[in-house]
Amino acid sequence: MLALLPADPATDRLLGALADTSTVWIAGAGPRCAKTAAAAVKALARIGSVTALAELARLSRQVTHPLVRKRIDPVLSAALRS
Repeated sequence: MLALLPADPATDRLLGALADTSTVWIAGAGPRCAKTAAAAVKALARIGSVTALAELARLSRQVTHPLVRKRIDPVLSAALRS
């Protein structure tokens, strides 16, 4: 639902922090919630503002989980082509 709101840099930063926190590795259990991180990345991609793309670029440098990386890389590639 956040992706449907008007663009706000605070929302973009909040979604980026959510994705970052959700991929933190818990010993013996894996990432906290990779699906939540993937949903936050999808919301950032739908927003498409400069701040959202900056958050995606930051996440692409920090996140190593394959599901989340699979969502980030195509969005950044499409933004570079535009």
